[in-house]
Amino acid sequence: AIEEPHSLYNIDHKYARRMASPDHSRPVRKTSVLHTLTSAVEAPASNLLQRMQGVVEQITAAKRTEKIAQVFLHVDTASGGSRNFNVNAKAPVSDLDQLFCQAHATNLLLINKVQTWANASDGMFPIAAPAGIGRSTHNQAKSYVRWSDIKVDDRMQDRVQWAKVKTVRRAIEKLLRSYQCDVSKLVDVTRQSITFVSVADLTKCLQCILEDKDIEVIRIKHRLDLDYDSGRSAGYRDVCLNVRIINDQSKFLYVDTHVCEIQLLLLAFSQLKKNNGHKRYKQFRDARGE
Repeated sequence: AIEEPHSLYNIDHKYARRMASPDHSRPVRKTSVLHTLTSAVEAPASNLLQRMQGVVEQITAAKRTEKIAQVFLHVDTASGGSRNFNVNAKAPVSDLDQLFCQAHATNLLLINKVQTWANASDGMFPIAAPAGIGRSTHNQAKSYVRWSDIKVDDRMQDRVQWAKVKTVRRAIEKLLRSYQCDVSKLVDVTRQSITFVSVADLTKCLQCILEDKDIEVIRIKHRLDLDYDSGRSAGYRDVCLNVRIINDQSKFLYVDTHVCEIQLLLLAFSQLKKNNGHKRYKQFRDARGE
């Protein structure tokens, strides 16, 4: 197991359902695979994780807003009938169609951003198998390639497996299960992830995001914190940020208010997600009604 011996990524369906039971409890483990993943090839893991915590605290301190919700763009025609689009933060998005229109436009901007950050921090993306190679064979290889290598190979760029916009089915499921049908609380319809070999590289990427003037960080979930109870996420860990992209492009498309999600993962966890791990997590999530 990557996170701990009883990680739900590595156990069967029946045990996942039992672990997901509301009355089930287990002690928080103070030992973590994070030390194993880093200590062999880097400085002491505790130092690396403390450095990451410092960057997380900088990002948290720099937030311009505590409210995390999709806000509505309304049309002001009061002045001479001209179409002036303004942000009304007091009017949350209530229309799922509008949210998905924003999401598809924002996704292209987010892909450009993660490419830039990955290039500066040795970040990697998953690559689809070349034509003629069977899926099972490729899964065993678990191919992740640094963006610095992908960007100079046009054929490899076509094989990058970018995250897709959340499906409408899952969005509605989440609205009914967790958000009391409040569309404005869906802040992961647009999402991308970057994978890293080391904690040091992941921390470097966090620093790039902090220094990016086009980015407003709304929230950060630091699941690599050793004090985080990974039982809440079925043994899964990452650093997850909710952000808005605010630049001339997003303003032109009227999506500068759209909140999207960035997942920063260590390679071991990315490989687990690809190796039926996400399927088992969905079983855990469904059993909890989330």
